[in-house]
Amino acid sequence: MEQLKDLLGEALYQQVREKTKDRRIMLDEGNLIPQSRFNKVIQKKNAYKDQIKLLSDKLTELQKIVRKHEELVKNLQDDNEKLKQQNEKIKERSLITAIHLQAHKINAKNTDAVGRLIKREGLVLLEDGRVIGLEEQLKALQESKPFLFGEDTLSYLEKIHDYVEALMHGRMLQKL
Repeated sequence: MEQLKDLLGEALYQQVREKTKDRRIMLDEGNLIPQSRFNKVIQKKNAYKDQIKLLSDKLTELQKIVRKHEELVKNLQDDNEKLKQQNEKIKERSLITAIHLQAHKINAKNTDAVGRLIKREGLVLLEDGRVIGLEEQLKALQESKPFLFGEDTLSYLEKIHDYVEALMHGRMLQKL
């Protein structure tokens, strides 16, 4: 207030003081805002900087976690694709096995040859091992290529061979 008194003079200072009563009057010292308010703004700015640093650190940690999760997701997708491929191979192998088994049941001489003639596009493999559409194709093959079905000549010859050996063995025993 002394600065104001020096600036205005005693008489004018008293008049201003009577008009303003107990209010504070500040002279501009070249600052646009008071120092105390400026200090508060700086404190808030520093607090915001600290928050930014903390949030930046958290963001960095979260980015690392996201990268790890992305790697895990990619690994799981790769594993899933491998399992799908293995599952397809297993289904194909199961279908081939079911075709061979059914062909064997209806006395196919060569189940591999019969299996190669079966069109797999129309077949549906059920979980219990049955194949929808297979019987129709096998019946059609029996009609169109009957030489693939019936008693296997080789097994028939083996039966004859076994019978002849048994006879010869029996004669040999009689001679003793």
